[in-house]
This record gives sequence, C-alpha cells and structure tokens, in this order.
Amino acid sequence: MRKLIPFGEKYNINDYDFQPIPTDIYNHRGAIQAHRGQKLYKERLKNSFIFDDVYEDDDDSATTVESSFELTDAYEEESAAKIADRLDNLYFVPFLKIKLALRTNIHQIKEIFKKIIVNNVVFLDSKNNAKISRYIASSLDNIMESNLYASEYIDMITAIRNRDNYLTFSHSCAVAFYTIGIAKKLKMLKEDLYTEQNLGRWVPIKTEKHDKGTAPINFSNQLLKYIDNQKNSIHLKYKNPVKAILYENLHNLMHDYTKIDSEKKYPSLTIDFDILNRHIITMAALNHDIGKLCISNSILNKPEKLTQEEFMLMAKHPLFSVRKLKEVEVNIPEMFSYIMGHHRLSAERGYPPLKQVPPESKIIAIADIYDAMRAPTYYGKQHTQKEALDHIRDLHEEGCFDLPLYLTAVHTFEEFNHEHVSHRVKKVIEA
Repeated sequence: MRKLIPFGEKYNINDYDFQPIPTDIYNHRGAIQAHRGQKLYKERLKNSFIFDDVYEDDDDSATTVESSFELTDAYEEESAAKIADRLDNLYFVPFLKIKLALRTNIHQIKEIFKKIIVNNVVFLDSKNNAKISRYIASSLDNIMESNLYASEYIDMITAIRNRDNYLTFSHSCAVAFYTIGIAKKLKMLKEDLYTEQNLGRWVPIKTEKHDKGTAPINFSNQLLKYIDNQKNSIHLKYKNPVKAILYENLHNLMHDYTKIDSEKKYPSLTIDFDILNRHIITMAALNHDIGKLCISNSILNKPEKLTQEEFMLMAKHPLFSVRKLKEVEVNIPEMFSYIMGHHRLSAERGYPPLKQVPPESKIIAIADIYDAMRAPTYYGKQHTQKEALDHIRDLHEEGCFDLPLYLTAVHTFEEFNHEHVSHRVKKVIEA
C-alpha cells in the first residue's frame, strides 16, 4: 500500500514559525489530492492527502531502479567558496548590498543541497532546510521591490554560473528568483486589473508589431508603475541600441497585456498571493529539483537520449524531492504539492500522473523550463532567448499555461534577459 500523509488537517503557521503537521501515517486507496483554495465537502476533506507515491504499482520497482545506478559523482560540484570568490571578478560593479545578499544565498543554497551517500542511498545533510529556504524566499521578495536591485541579483547569477554549479546553486536560485518575480506580477494583475477604481490609463505606443491606437486604454495601475520603474532601470543600466530593444519589447508586452479578458476566470489568477503563500511557492521553487541528488550524474548530465529505465528514474525526481525534504523534517504540505506538480503541464503532458495540479506549480514549471533552456548544462545546448520564449509560447498555445501566467512570465524573462548582461554599463548609479 502507498503511504500518505495528512493534508486536509490544518497545521499552524504563525509568522513563519512552521509547526509539524500531524505525524500519523495513513493507508487509504481512495484518497484525493487537495491544494490551497480548493473547496471540498467535509466528508471528502478528511480523506484529502498529498501522495507520498503517485505511481499505481505497489511493488518495489522504484527501489530496484534507484539501486541499479551508482551515485558516485561524475564531476566535482563547485564549492560555495569558489562560486562566491568569482563575484569579485565581475566585468561590472554591482550594488554592494545586493552582492553581499547573493554571497550569503550561495552558501545557504549549497548547505541545503549538501548530501551524503551511504550504501548507494542519498541523504540530505542539512537539518535547516525550512529555515534557510524561508530566509531566501523573504530575501528575494524584498529584492524584487526594486527593479534595479532585482536585475543586479540575476545579472550576478548569470555572470558566475556554469555547468558545475548548475544543479546545486544557479538553477535552484534562478528558478526561485523568476518564480517570485512572476508571482508578484500576477499579484498586481489580480489586485487591480479588474477593479475599475484602481485602473490607470495607458496611451498605446506604436511598435513594429502593434499600431499606436487612437485613445488611452484601461491598464493595471500597479503594473503601470512597475513598468515605469523598469524603464528607469533600463535607462541606468544600458545604452543604445540595447536600451531601444528593451523598450520595444516592453511596449509589445503592454499591448499583449490588454488582451487579457476580464470576464474569464484564469487559473493563475485564482492563486492566493498573500506573503505566506508567495514565500511557500518560492521555497518550493528553491527545492523543486533537490530530489535529483538521488539520481546518478551519469544520467543527469547524459547528452544522449535517456533509456526508458533512465527516464523512469528521472520522472520520479519530484517524488524524491518530497521524500528527502520529509527526511530532514520539512513539513509544509502546500510546498510538497507545488513541487510534485512542477512537471505536470497538462492531463496529457508531463509527469508524474497526478489527478490534480495546483496552479502554483505552473509558475514554478514555466520558470524551470526557461532557466533550463537558457543555462549552460552538461546534458544539452544553451538555447537563445528567442528559442526559449518560442518554446514557452508553443506550450501556452497548447494550453499548458494560461494567458496571464504566460504574459507575466515573458515579461519577467524579458526584464532579466541573459543575452544583454554583457552589454550593461560598467557602473550603475545608486538610485
């Protein structure tokens, strides 16, 4: 029988003082998966769980698959000290306090990804995951309050990342960064896009893709202010022709935002974006791939197509992530649910075969896809910005991502475009 942990029962969270959920373990074939915001009848709520194993088979095949590959490292992961040292050799001068914040996060992320291997079984070696993840989520939330600070942070990650720090630092940090950036834009849309008294007015600007139009149109007031701040950041960081390109991209996105139908209920705008859930989404993003530590580097970094056996193992990494987090006493059911769904893009696409996927998982998924395509890795080529955005557009058109999530994600990825980092001015003036 599959082991399940209670999800319908309430657990106490007070000012980030995470309390353990009830420790009773249940066996229940008829359990359903629930997530924040879902309404259930009382008789169904008591049987709501997060699955500890989402697969239909009850044999020990998972153990057999895991043990059939040696977990010895195929290459040496970069240490935190080595990554942090390269911050001193950047080709631009970042804000000191943002640089110091990133240096702290490097050591913290490396700590939660620290592992030991005993008899070919991986164990996480940090008991401080929840505390560290919570701290980083709060730090990123604060950094995102300033476009200039946020762009400094991701520019530094881009400048110091390589294949040897991809899994255990740069990918987890970047996905968490993009996730909270997208979440905060969705929050702006949800708060005032459909509220008439909070709407601003935007005079459409002509671009190569869009005509100017004849009259001002309603626009999210918060988003207008955010975009004005973004323009100021672009002005300080870049010179032409890059500045002109970024302004053009931004104006195209503003045109696209006006296509959102205020009468339609989009899944991404049903999410509760209060500070607690926002931080739990970011914590999930930070830990979404921690289960890959249970998979041999010869599989993780294999440039050729994976065999069926290798893919079966790889497809279980969301489950491994949840299991390993439980082992180090992390007890945040929503976080587990968001991690489990980050590769399930639709009923037909992705893994594992979950019956329900929280909309929060889609935020992590789109950030994960973009960063994996744009980062240097051992297992595949580093894609261009256009290739990554074209792929994400295709997924949106297939119905994997709704329009507000797609647009806010593209906005975030264009705002922090890796391809323009090397063109930034050498010194940024403190705002």
